[in-house]
Amino acid sequence: PDLPHGSLVVIAGPSPLAFAATALPADVPVVSIENNFMRPDACTGLQREAAGRIAASRGPLWLLRSDQPGDDAGEQDARTAYGLAVAGGCMAVDNSLAAVRLCPLRREPRPPACANRASPPGR
Repeated sequence: PDLPHGSLVVIAGPSPLAFAATALPADVPVVSIENNFMRPDACTGLQREAAGRIAASRGPLWLLRSDQPGDDAGEQDARTAYGLAVAGGCMAVDNSLAAVRLCPLRREPRPPACANRASPPGR
């Protein structure tokens, strides 16, 4: 899909969606905030990097998700932990592997889940 200049795509949920990133414009970064390595409450350095990238983005934000029920929880975690709420109808991402969609996000005022917590030792 054509996305506005400066867009950032967020992935939150257990579904493997990296394949869908190849269908996005090359200049659109994709940041995952929840996957096999990252959880919003883990507060690792990688998690902080993702949160910082989202906070620094000034363009439109989008949630990349599947139709799997587990991605409903990821959508809720994006809202609870990052203040990113779906703000309108989603559009399909054309691919042959799975039903995937992009949903516009709006920011809600709240600090990221790890904003005031130290990283665990060794991370």
